[in-house]
Amino acid sequence: MRVLWHSPDCPIWTVDDELLREVLAEVPVEVSRNGQYSAASRRQTKTAWRSLWQFMQAAGRPVADIDWKLIRVRRDAVPVRILTTADIEKLLAALSGDPLQSVIRFAWRLGLRVSEAVRQLSGDVMLDPEPRAIVWRSKRGKTRQISLAHLTAVERSELDRLKAAREASDGPLAVLFTDSRGQPLDPDAVSKRVSELLDQLGLRPSPAEGAPVTFHDLRAAAAAAFLEASGDIRFVAKQLGHSLAVTTLEYLHCLDVDTVPLLRDWVWPLNDPKMHIPAATVAVLIERSTTRVVQMVDEFNRAPENRTKPLVLKLPDGLPDGPRPARPGRPALYIGIDDAIRLLAWLLSRSSGSRVGSETASQVPLEM
Repeated sequence: MRVLWHSPDCPIWTVDDELLREVLAEVPVEVSRNGQYSAASRRQTKTAWRSLWQFMQAAGRPVADIDWKLIRVRRDAVPVRILTTADIEKLLAALSGDPLQSVIRFAWRLGLRVSEAVRQLSGDVMLDPEPRAIVWRSKRGKTRQISLAHLTAVERSELDRLKAAREASDGPLAVLFTDSRGQPLDPDAVSKRVSELLDQLGLRPSPAEGAPVTFHDLRAAAAAAFLEASGDIRFVAKQLGHSLAVTTLEYLHCLDVDTVPLLRDWVWPLNDPKMHIPAATVAVLIERSTTRVVQMVDEFNRAPENRTKPLVLKLPDGLPDGPRPARPGRPALYIGIDDAIRLLAWLLSRSSGSRVGSETASQVPLEM
């Protein structure tokens, strides 16, 4: 409907590459809220039109030739506000004496989703001999075990007190966190209350300033704390319940101008010059597709200043740090960690090189 609204006099069978690119790039005020399409809405428009185009082709109807590889949707560059420890402590201080304080504290320290926090049972938190918590049937029905070894003595004592109080009244199947009347918490109400408090405390950016901060951002803060404590992205993924570490990288928001030298100088396994990572990992960091990363590598290699030392993408069976397991379908592509950092640094310099003055490089969105 967005395509037809944009060009009401254009017959469906004449819609071609050029018109679709125009529709997906422009901002039709009449059919969008605040005069803007989100990247997700534009991708839905592309998907819906492609389905219609394929249906008409299968039905033998005349349609224009469209090269769908050329129809790309650029993601919106949105600044991200990361909740720091000081921000969260400020939020907790505002909830002094409120039962919600314990929910927020332990959701943050354990990396829980709001739905997990309000359903956590007392009997699934074990403090001796090995402190751990079990989260049952969470997102997509997955169950995970969370290590509690990082909790301070004060936090363990508070958790033990909560656990004992709940089990004394309702046994080990009691919900750990309740409201002031001892009733289970509603996840929507908890999320709404946290958002309101973040607004009141000035910790929630306006829509014009960036992506909204919500209860779920406590998980991002937990991910950063887990990574700082362990230095192991796989441990962070296990704590958060992610099957793939590349999913965890999305929580870390680590693509800024300060991160490139940190990645270069950080003494950990990824600094092995032989180490190769999937091109999909780089794609997650810059919020692009793996195909787009391959194109960026080609653009990097064609730049005059990079021709003497080009980037190399490799197949999984010929890697210096050992072959990777095969997978069905198209083989994955890998890039050396040094090459990945060079690519990120080049992208940052290309996006911020023309911007000087009051803006810092970390505030400049990637324009790709």
